Amino acid sequence: MLSSIGLSQSEATGGAVAIQWVLKDGFGEIGKLFFIQQFSKNFDSHPKTWKLVGEVSCLFGSTLQLITVLTLNNYFLIFASVGYAFRSIHFSIWGATHMTFTKNFSLTGNVADLVAKDDSQMSVAHLLGMLCGVGLISLKKKCKKNIDFELSVEVKNLNFSNIREVEFILNLYENEKYLLKYDKTKNKVGVSYFDGAVTNDVLKSIFNAVTLIDLISSSPTDLTYNGTSTFDENLRNKDLKQLSKKAFEATNLNFESFLQTLKNNGWKTDEVYFGDNGYRLKKID
Repeated sequence: MLSSIGLSQSEATGGAVAIQWVLKDGFGEIGKLFFIQQFSKNFDSHPKTWKLVGEVSCLFGSTLQLITVLTLNNYFLIFASVGYAFRSIHFSIWGATHMTFTKNFSLTGNVADLVAKDDSQMSVAHLLGMLCGVGLISLKKKCKKNIDFELSVEVKNLNFSNIREVEFILNLYENEKYLLKYDKTKNKVGVSYFDGAVTNDVLKSIFNAVTLIDLISSSPTDLTYNGTSTFDENLRNKDLKQLSKKAFEATNLNFESFLQTLKNNGWKTDEVYFGDNGYRLKKID
């Protein structure tokens, strides 16, 4: 919608993010209002119970907000709004019940002194939380080193077991920002992208994958793995390499005209909504 009124793609993206952020806060506040209207009359009679409910709401809301990092973009508004609503409920319950506890503790009427010391305790808790966060960051770096080591072992095994196949794929897609691999056991084509891959690379990889699948489907040789002899498997690998090379050559020959046809028919080719895992390969000289 923002693009349709003349904004550039980057401006439209920034505007959409800002709108979702405002909507997240707005929906959260509306949810909190409904909760307060329904349950506020019970805060005075059961402060301990509602204090516990508030803490649980805070934990649940924070968890939902953190989950937004792991979910798809189109679920952001749902999780973020519900998470913000639960956290807002926590703050409302805390404000409503906190004074009840403060009055019960201030036996000599020193309410202000208790509030100040309570705020100091919260500051100490926040500082401890920050220190724990810094410690977890350093721990994460150590875990990353372990992960790199495990991955290097896996790559080493891959090189020893499928060196010819890996070499063929790397040479075939040497000048591309993606790699294509046909899985004979699952009869599927997998795509991996390098750092710096843009929308055109994604479109080209999809075009290449569809072309390869079409060639495999029309091939007289059954390329799926069924546990037959090594000789038959070598024949399959040879046929698959030929089809992969043929599909890649057809992609280089027809992709630009295909892309131009999409543009001429009003398709937006500057953005692709492709549900990949987000992992990227990196070329090391």
